[in-house]
Amino acid sequence: MMGRQRKHGLHLPPRMYLKGRSYWYAGKARWINLGRSLPVVRTEWAVLENTDAPAEMMSSVIGRYLREVVPEKAPSTQAGNRLEAATLTKVFGLMKPAEITPADVWDFMQTRAKTSKVRANRERSLLQDIMRHAIMWGHCKDNPVREVKPFKETPRTRYVTDAEFEAVKRIASPIVAALMDLARFTGQRRGDLLALRRDAITLYPRQFSIHNTPTRQNSASLAVTTTSPRARPRPAIWQS
Repeated sequence: MMGRQRKHGLHLPPRMYLKGRSYWYAGKARWINLGRSLPVVRTEWAVLENTDAPAEMMSSVIGRYLREVVPEKAPSTQAGNRLEAATLTKVFGLMKPAEITPADVWDFMQTRAKTSKVRANRERSLLQDIMRHAIMWGHCKDNPVREVKPFKETPRTRYVTDAEFEAVKRIASPIVAALMDLARFTGQRRGDLLALRRDAITLYPRQFSIHNTPTRQNSASLAVTTTSPRARPRPAIWQS
């Protein structure tokens, strides 16, 4: 028996509803608040939809990847992967991993390139890793994404000038201004700086340590020291 057809929010995907200013997901057992930001709402919806999908479908594989693999990545990478996964779910979600061909990936890349070749490359990269895990999970034997090359990207050649940096810093909040200085003086990634803890800072000597994890296998820490309260931080030697 078919459920009742919705009368409002016809533009929303299945089981998503707008109540007041928040979006909700109508789950099997309860309603789940997805939030108000539509980009975040869409990715959360994709995760929930993937959870309920048949195990052999691509949407289920993407959902498992989001639950098991993505949390191991850096916070900024996680956010990007969730947005990319939402796009991949719309395109490949109803297919089985073994049914996806290089031609399917090529068609997807060509369509996405009309909007952004950079986004197409990022989504291709994620799809390739998802398919790699699909092979390990026994859903398919080949990775069709490897047969499709990414688009060439033009590297960035413009850097922020000192004047531009100082102009932004003058109107930034104290915390953001401090993070800007830390980023400039240490060259560390945003995620590493945001993860900096109070117990990593010492007054004698004036030093703080940043735990850096470029990969899951390797880690390092950077000790940064200052000689006076007004001196700029001076990076010390990397220590494994």
